[in-house]
Amino acid sequence: MLFYLDESWNTWNDLENKEQPIHFINWIWVNFNDIQNIEKDMKNLEINFLPFSQNFDFEFHAIDMAWWKKYFKNFKIDERLKAFEWLINIFEKYDIKFFSQWINKQYLKSKYDNPYHPHYLSFMYLIEKIDRFLEDNDKKWLIIMDKNLETEQNIINNFQDYKKNWTSFWLRKKSINCLIDTVYYTDSYNSYLMQLSDVIWYIYWAYKTASYLWNIEKSWFMRKELFKHYEKIIAKKQYIDVEPKSSSRVTRF
Repeated sequence: MLFYLDESWNTWNDLENKEQPIHFINWIWVNFNDIQNIEKDMKNLEINFLPFSQNFDFEFHAIDMAWWKKYFKNFKIDERLKAFEWLINIFEKYDIKFFSQWINKQYLKSKYDNPYHPHYLSFMYLIEKIDRFLEDNDKKWLIIMDKNLETEQNIINNFQDYKKNWTSFWLRKKSINCLIDTVYYTDSYNSYLMQLSDVIWYIYWAYKTASYLWNIEKSWFMRKELFKHYEKIIAKKQYIDVEPKSSSRVTRF
Protein backbone atom coordinates (compact mmCIF):
# COMPACT_ATOMS: atom_id res chain seq x y z
CA MET A 1 0.00 0.00 0.00
CA LEU A 2 1.14 3.55 -0.71
CA PHE A 3 0.63 6.37 1.78
CA TYR A 4 0.73 10.05 0.76
CA LEU A 5 1.36 12.47 3.62
CA ASP A 6 0.51 16.14 4.07
CA GLU A 7 0.77 18.46 7.07
CA SER A 8 -0.43 21.88 8.13
CA TRP A 9 -0.17 24.52 10.84
CA ASN A 10 3.52 23.85 11.41
CA THR A 11 4.67 26.87 13.45
CA TRP A 12 8.01 25.29 14.34
CA ASN A 13 9.07 26.26 17.89
CA ASP A 14 6.18 28.67 18.38
CA LEU A 15 3.88 26.50 20.51
CA GLU A 16 1.72 29.41 21.65
CA ASN A 17 0.49 30.51 18.24
CA LYS A 18 -3.19 31.37 18.77
CA GLU A 19 -4.00 31.46 15.06
CA GLN A 20 -2.61 27.96 14.45
CA PRO A 21 -2.90 26.12 17.79
CA ILE A 22 -3.06 22.59 16.32
CA HIS A 23 -0.42 20.76 14.30
CA PHE A 24 -2.08 18.48 11.76
CA ILE A 25 -0.56 15.59 9.85
CA ASN A 26 -2.47 13.12 7.71
CA TRP A 27 -2.12 10.37 5.12
CA ILE A 28 -4.27 8.81 2.50
CA TRP A 29 -3.82 5.11 1.82
CA VAL A 30 -4.06 4.22 -1.86
CA ASN A 31 -4.14 0.80 -3.47
CA PHE A 32 -1.26 0.57 -5.95
CA ASN A 33 -3.56 -0.84 -8.64
CA ASP A 34 -5.77 2.29 -8.53
CA ILE A 35 -3.08 4.93 -8.91
CA GLN A 36 -3.04 5.24 -12.70
CA ASN A 37 -6.82 5.58 -12.86
CA ILE A 38 -6.84 8.19 -10.09
CA GLU A 39 -4.16 10.18 -11.90
CA LYS A 40 -6.15 9.97 -15.14
CA ASP A 41 -9.32 11.23 -13.43
CA MET A 42 -7.48 14.16 -11.83
CA LYS A 43 -5.73 15.07 -15.06
CA ASN A 44 -9.14 15.24 -16.74
CA LEU A 45 -10.24 17.79 -14.12
CA GLU A 46 -7.45 20.15 -15.15
CA ILE A 47 -9.27 20.87 -18.41
CA ASN A 48 -11.74 22.94 -16.39
CA PHE A 49 -8.95 25.28 -15.26
CA LEU A 50 -7.27 26.14 -18.55
CA PRO A 51 -5.08 27.98 -19.36
CA PHE A 52 -3.65 28.04 -15.81
CA SER A 53 -3.52 24.26 -15.50
CA GLN A 54 -0.92 24.22 -18.29
CA ASN A 55 1.65 25.67 -15.88
CA PHE A 56 4.09 23.10 -14.50
CA ASP A 57 3.33 24.05 -10.88
CA PHE A 58 -0.46 24.07 -11.16
CA GLU A 59 -2.01 21.88 -8.48
CA PHE A 60 -5.27 21.27 -6.68
CA HIS A 61 -4.13 22.94 -3.47
CA ALA A 62 -6.97 23.23 -0.96
CA ILE A 63 -5.91 26.54 0.58
CA ASP A 64 -5.61 28.13 -2.87
CA MET A 65 -9.03 26.77 -3.86
CA ALA A 66 -10.68 28.00 -0.66
CA TRP A 67 -8.89 31.32 -0.24
CA TRP A 68 -8.87 32.68 -3.85
CA LYS A 69 -5.08 32.19 -4.09
CA LYS A 70 -2.57 31.62 -6.87
CA TYR A 71 -4.23 30.23 -10.02
CA PHE A 72 -7.61 29.77 -8.35
CA LYS A 73 -8.01 33.50 -7.73
CA ASN A 74 -9.24 33.61 -11.33
CA PHE A 75 -12.29 31.42 -10.64
CA LYS A 76 -15.60 32.12 -8.93
CA ILE A 77 -16.59 30.40 -5.68
CA ASP A 78 -19.04 28.03 -7.36
CA GLU A 79 -16.30 26.85 -9.73
CA ARG A 80 -13.90 26.27 -6.83
CA LEU A 81 -16.56 24.46 -4.81
CA LYS A 82 -17.20 22.29 -7.84
CA ALA A 83 -13.50 21.39 -7.91
CA PHE A 84 -13.73 20.22 -4.29
CA GLU A 85 -16.79 18.15 -5.16
CA TRP A 86 -15.08 16.53 -8.17
CA LEU A 87 -12.06 15.61 -6.05
CA ILE A 88 -14.23 14.17 -3.28
CA ASN A 89 -16.01 12.07 -5.89
CA ILE A 90 -12.64 10.66 -6.98
CA PHE A 91 -11.75 9.93 -3.36
CA GLU A 92 -15.02 8.06 -2.85
CA LYS A 93 -14.76 6.20 -6.15
CA TYR A 94 -11.65 4.23 -5.19
CA ASP A 95 -10.45 2.13 -2.28
CA ILE A 96 -8.80 5.03 -0.44
CA LYS A 97 -8.60 5.47 3.34
CA PHE A 98 -7.76 8.59 5.33
CA PHE A 99 -5.70 8.67 8.55
CA SER A 100 -4.95 11.70 10.69
CA GLN A 101 -3.02 12.80 13.75
CA TRP A 102 -3.02 16.20 15.42
CA ILE A 103 -1.17 17.79 18.32
CA ASN A 104 -2.45 20.54 20.58
CA LYS A 105 0.66 22.73 20.84
CA GLN A 106 -0.25 24.70 23.95
CA TYR A 107 -1.26 21.56 25.81
CA LEU A 108 1.99 19.91 24.71
CA LYS A 109 4.00 22.82 26.08
CA SER A 110 2.12 22.79 29.39
CA LYS A 111 2.59 19.05 29.82
CA TYR A 112 6.35 18.78 29.13
CA ASP A 113 9.32 20.93 30.11
CA ASN A 114 11.18 20.06 26.92
CA PRO A 115 8.59 18.73 24.46
CA TYR A 116 9.22 17.01 21.17
CA HIS A 117 8.59 19.15 18.12
CA PRO A 118 4.90 18.65 17.13
CA HIS A 119 5.88 17.57 13.61
CA TYR A 120 8.10 14.70 14.79
CA LEU A 121 5.66 13.74 17.52
CA SER A 122 2.64 13.61 15.23
CA PHE A 123 4.68 11.71 12.63
CA MET A 124 5.61 9.07 15.19
CA TYR A 125 2.03 8.69 16.42
CA LEU A 126 0.75 8.38 12.87
CA ILE A 127 3.42 5.78 12.05
CA GLU A 128 2.16 3.75 15.01
CA LYS A 129 -1.47 4.10 13.93
CA ILE A 130 -0.89 2.97 10.38
CA ASP A 131 1.45 0.15 11.27
CA ARG A 132 -1.08 -1.14 13.81
CA PHE A 133 -3.79 -1.01 11.14
CA LEU A 134 -1.69 -2.84 8.56
CA GLU A 135 -0.58 -5.51 11.00
CA ASP A 136 -4.25 -6.36 11.40
CA ASN A 137 -4.66 -6.44 7.61
CA ASP A 138 -1.41 -8.28 6.80
CA LYS A 139 -0.08 -5.61 4.41
CA LYS A 140 3.15 -3.67 3.84
CA TRP A 141 3.45 0.04 3.12
CA LEU A 142 5.61 2.77 1.60
CA ILE A 143 5.51 6.51 2.41
CA ILE A 144 5.56 9.51 0.07
CA MET A 145 5.68 12.95 1.73
CA ASP A 146 5.41 16.54 0.59
CA LYS A 147 8.82 18.20 0.41
CA ASN A 148 9.99 20.02 3.52
CA LEU A 149 13.71 20.71 3.43
CA GLU A 150 13.85 21.71 7.10
CA THR A 151 12.56 18.37 8.40
CA GLU A 152 13.29 15.79 5.68
CA GLN A 153 16.51 14.24 6.97
CA ASN A 154 15.34 14.16 10.59
CA ILE A 155 12.13 12.40 9.55
CA ILE A 156 14.13 9.88 7.50
CA ASN A 157 16.44 9.26 10.46
CA ASN A 158 13.49 8.82 12.82
CA PHE A 159 11.81 6.52 10.35
CA GLN A 160 14.85 4.24 10.16
CA ASP A 161 15.13 4.22 13.94
CA TYR A 162 11.49 3.14 14.31
CA LYS A 163 12.16 0.24 11.95
CA LYS A 164 15.30 -0.92 13.76
CA ASN A 165 14.12 -0.30 17.31
CA TRP A 166 10.86 1.04 18.75
CA THR A 167 8.92 4.24 18.82
CA SER A 168 9.29 6.30 21.98
CA PHE A 169 7.47 6.63 25.29
CA TRP A 170 8.14 3.54 27.34
CA LEU A 171 5.00 1.50 27.99
CA ARG A 172 3.31 2.80 24.85
CA LYS A 173 6.27 2.29 22.54
CA LYS A 174 5.70 0.08 19.52
CA SER A 175 7.80 -2.00 17.19
CA ILE A 176 7.19 -0.98 13.56
CA ASN A 177 6.89 -4.07 11.41
CA CYS A 178 5.21 -3.22 8.11
CA LEU A 179 7.34 -0.36 6.76
CA ILE A 180 9.24 -0.75 3.50
CA ASP A 181 12.49 1.02 2.54
CA THR A 182 12.57 4.72 3.51
CA VAL A 183 10.56 7.96 3.27
CA TYR A 184 10.31 9.47 -0.22
CA TYR A 185 9.73 13.18 -0.84
CA THR A 186 8.26 15.06 -3.78
CA ASP A 187 6.79 18.48 -4.54
CA SER A 188 3.03 18.26 -4.31
CA TYR A 189 2.51 19.80 -7.75
CA ASN A 190 4.27 16.71 -9.16
CA SER A 191 1.90 14.25 -7.47
CA TYR A 192 -1.85 14.05 -8.02
CA LEU A 193 -2.11 11.75 -5.00
CA MET A 194 -0.39 14.30 -2.77
CA GLN A 195 -2.87 16.90 -3.98
CA LEU A 196 -5.78 14.60 -3.24
CA SER A 197 -4.40 14.05 0.26
CA ASP A 198 -4.21 17.81 0.77
CA VAL A 199 -7.86 18.32 -0.27
CA ILE A 200 -9.12 15.54 2.00
CA TRP A 201 -7.08 16.99 4.85
CA TYR A 202 -8.61 20.46 4.32
CA ILE A 203 -12.15 19.14 4.57
CA TYR A 204 -11.27 17.21 7.72
CA TRP A 205 -9.52 20.26 9.19
CA ALA A 206 -12.42 22.56 8.34
CA TYR A 207 -14.84 20.32 10.21
CA LYS A 208 -12.60 19.71 13.21
CA THR A 209 -11.77 23.38 13.76
CA ALA A 210 -15.29 24.70 13.20
CA SER A 211 -15.66 25.57 16.88
CA TYR A 212 -12.79 28.10 16.74
CA LEU A 213 -13.44 31.82 16.27
CA TRP A 214 -12.76 32.38 12.60
CA ASN A 215 -14.65 35.63 12.05
CA ILE A 216 -11.79 37.03 9.97
CA GLU A 217 -11.43 33.99 7.74
CA LYS A 218 -12.32 34.62 4.11
CA SER A 219 -13.13 30.95 3.45
CA TRP A 220 -15.71 30.49 6.22
CA PHE A 221 -18.62 30.15 3.79
CA MET A 222 -16.74 27.56 1.74
CA ARG A 223 -15.79 25.59 4.85
CA LYS A 224 -19.43 25.29 5.86
CA GLU A 225 -20.28 24.09 2.36
CA LEU A 226 -17.62 21.38 2.64
CA PHE A 227 -18.89 19.92 5.93
CA LYS A 228 -21.33 17.63 4.16
CA HIS A 229 -18.41 15.94 2.40
CA TYR A 230 -16.79 15.15 5.72
CA GLU A 231 -19.98 13.45 6.85
CA LYS A 232 -19.98 11.35 3.67
CA ILE A 233 -16.38 10.24 4.27
CA ILE A 234 -17.25 9.15 7.82
CA ALA A 235 -20.43 7.40 6.68
CA LYS A 236 -18.53 5.40 4.06
CA LYS A 237 -15.88 4.44 6.67
CA GLN A 238 -13.09 5.98 4.62
CA TYR A 239 -11.70 7.69 7.70
CA ILE A 240 -9.66 5.30 9.86
CA ASP A 241 -9.00 6.06 13.52
CA VAL A 242 -6.61 3.56 15.13
CA GLU A 243 -5.78 4.69 18.66
CA PRO A 244 -4.46 2.68 21.63
CA LYS A 245 -7.31 1.84 24.00
CA SER A 246 -5.71 3.76 26.87
CA SER A 247 -4.34 6.91 25.26
CA SER A 248 -3.71 10.22 27.03
CA ARG A 249 -1.64 11.66 24.25
CA VAL A 250 -1.51 15.37 23.55
CA THR A 251 -4.16 15.21 20.85
CA ARG A 252 -7.08 17.07 22.34
CA PHE A 253 -8.59 20.42 21.44
